[in-house]
Parts: sequence; structure tokens; C-alpha cells
Amino acid sequence: MENATRSGRPTLLSRREKRTIIRAAKRDRGMTRLELRNRYAPYVSIRTIDRVLREANVRKWLAQKRPRLQERHAKARLAWALARKDWTIEDFQGILYSDECTVRKSADPRRVWVFRTPQEKWLSDCIQPRGKANEVGLMVWGCFWGKKRGPLVSIREARVDRHVYIGVLDSVLGPVMQEIANEVGDPLFQQDNARVHTARDTLTWFEDNGIDLEDHPPLSPDLNPIEHAWVELKRRLHKQYPDILDTKGGPDRVRER
Repeated sequence: MENATRSGRPTLLSRREKRTIIRAAKRDRGMTRLELRNRYAPYVSIRTIDRVLREANVRKWLAQKRPRLQERHAKARLAWALARKDWTIEDFQGILYSDECTVRKSADPRRVWVFRTPQEKWLSDCIQPRGKANEVGLMVWGCFWGKKRGPLVSIREARVDRHVYIGVLDSVLGPVMQEIANEVGDPLFQQDNARVHTARDTLTWFEDNGIDLEDHPPLSPDLNPIEHAWVELKRRLHKQYPDILDTKGGPDRVRER
């Protein structure tokens, strides 16, 4: 009995070699495809390496930028979510989401690519932790609730302390909170845990003005949907003013322009 002829080119890698490549990609997610090929299968092409990874649903993705969470942070986030799992849309519409955003003259263009599956998006070794930029920028404060936005306030002070922050709140927050109360009932005000937000003088100001605060777990910017607005704001700003990087002058001049 003759053996049936096989169609197609025979595979260059055994199952064991494929498993080795996949494990190596997940163990050292930051290596390049060329490095992966040279270390574990130098006798095949980069396309073959890509095909092996695709079969395991692994490919290069940009590392997601987020703070590095500790176990206590994760527990606080879970507790926050469980306490609100039965909230309705109307419940969330009564929250005034607020935050500051610094629009910088320039930004770090480097992005990190990692090997991962779609489900591994938020694993710690698939994350690119945020750094602190030192370039000149202009800080703005904004807020929104439901489908309505509040005022956008520019903060020209180079250093924002509790007094500057209270000044912003004192100038705009009262009418906004009253509008929410008229529309949906008792409002809540959400801010993150920045030092100026949780300073004793700031908390006293909220208490004196009868404003209730919504809890916010530490290192949880993704729980405040205003973060999406800041991304769009920066995108549109740099699209509309592509020469912002070339703005001349000192910090005060750059902020003014």
C-alpha cells in the first residue's frame, strides 16, 4: 500500500519548538521578533515566527500605559466596583466627574510593544508605566456629568497647591452642582486622590459648602471617564496646532500662547 502524498511544504518547527517560542515570547515580552527568532529558531524566517505566534493568538501590541498597582490598590478597586455593581445609569448621572489635565509642549513619542494575547492586555508585564514629564505645559480643570460638560478653567500658576485648587472650585463649582441637583437630585463630586484634593483645607471647603464626595480608589484614573475627554482634547489640540512643539520662549510665554 502506497503512502498518500502530502500537499504543502513540511513544517520547519516541531510542536516542542513552537511551544518553546511561545513561552519565550510571554516570558520576555519586550524582545523583538528578530531577537526571538535568533535565540530560539535562527534557521527559520521572521514570517515563520509570526505564524507560530498567530496560531497561539499572540502578536505584538503597544504596552498599555497605567500606574503600577499594588495588591492593596487592586483590593480597593474591587471593593469600589462591588459596592456599585447594582447602580443604574441614573445613579451614575448624578456624579460630577472632575480632573485636571496638563497639555504639554511635547510628549515622549516612544511606545513599547509587547508580545501578548488580547486577553493579556492588562497583565503587569504588558504595561508601560507612566513616567513624569518635565516639559512646559498648561494645566486645565474641567468637569462633566451625564451628557453635559461644565466649564474648562485654565490654571496659569506654575505650581498648583490647595489654595489654587480651592480657588478654582470656589469660582465655578457651586452653580454646576446646583444645576445637577435641579435635574437629577443629590449630586456627588468625584476627584482623584491628589494631595491638593485631599488636603485638610480642601476637605473643609467641601464640608462648608455641603458637597458630598464620591469615593475614588487610589491609582484608578480609569474609573473616572473624564480621562477619555483629555485624550481627545490633546489629540485635537496637536492636530489643530501641529507646530506647538516649536513654540519659542520661556514657560510663561508658552503657557500664554
